[in-house]
Amino acid sequence: MRIRAVIALFLTLLVQPCAPASAANLPEGNVILSRARGDAQVLWDATPVLAAMIASEGSKEKINNELQADAAQILVDRARQLHNAKTLKVIVSYALTGDINPAYKVAVFQGIERYMTVKANIADAKKSGSSWDAPLRAGHRPSGLDVKIIGKLPPSVQ
Repeated sequence: MRIRAVIALFLTLLVQPCAPASAANLPEGNVILSRARGDAQVLWDATPVLAAMIASEGSKEKINNELQADAAQILVDRARQLHNAKTLKVIVSYALTGDINPAYKVAVFQGIERYMTVKANIADAKKSGSSWDAPLRAGHRPSGLDVKIIGKLPPSVQ
């Protein structure tokens, strides 16, 4: 009997794959939930987003505002999924690269830079988080959201 139930569940998932409805609207980069209870924590690798912003020659202020808004989007999305957490903090990081290696013709990996944290109460994120995007992109911090810059942007950002 259990085998039939498992097979039925598997076939249901196969026919109707599950994916978060908002996943298409979230910024690129891997998002990993590292702590789900109490003061929950999410790690976001913003490398692809940051690389695109640098390629479009955005200013330091614009890149900073965009990263804050994107991190807040991730925070709000993940807050909806957490039921046993009081707060949620998104740690924004990116991969540091150096000069092009002549032998391999790729940039040399130099480590990970933890750039910023974005933190809010789960209740605030669920209640008013959807209204945070526009003010953040305009350079204003909404109440209920704590943003701390803990690292540096790449030297190529002016």
